[in-house]
Amino acid sequence: AEIHIAERLSDVGCPSGYFDRVVIWHVLEHLVDPRETLVEVHRILKRGGQVAIAVPNFSSIQARWAGPDWFHLDLPRHFHHFPLRALCSLVESCGLSYREARHFSIRQNPFGWVQSALNRFGWFPRNGLYRMLQGSTKAEGKSSMNQIPLMALFCAGMPVALVLSALTALFRNGATVNVWAEKC
Repeated sequence: AEIHIAERLSDVGCPSGYFDRVVIWHVLEHLVDPRETLVEVHRILKRGGQVAIAVPNFSSIQARWAGPDWFHLDLPRHFHHFPLRALCSLVESCGLSYREARHFSIRQNPFGWVQSALNRFGWFPRNGLYRMLQGSTKAEGKSSMNQIPLMALFCAGMPVALVLSALTALFRNGATVNVWAEKC
């Protein structure tokens, strides 16, 4: 398999109608022009080809509850935030047909509840749990004094966060959304 690194998908030079499936997993929110990428995805997909797209769900209960403290807001790395309706409209405007959306991510949604709560209540530095789990607090020379309470809150909060994530997924309002679309 060849690896291509390019600023834009169109710079890779993929042939038209080449791919059966394209996966855009937590990428669109980082792009300056997500429409340009989806138009290119439409071009490179075969007829009947599918695209899987995952993004934070800006219209989710978690996003509304946490507001500016929402973990998945992730400014300034996220240039765009998509409510599900807007994402579906964007997908359709690029010639793709929306097929389904799923609202549960075991990896993203429960953690988002815990980190958003910590951010909202201001007990620790913003996204401190995330940075600690990524190992960046030591690299930044910050004190490890917060690690034990952060881990305790993480362990205590995850069961509640799992239940909240399951409920919001059941009501089709998860903190992240996975959209499947097709080129007709």
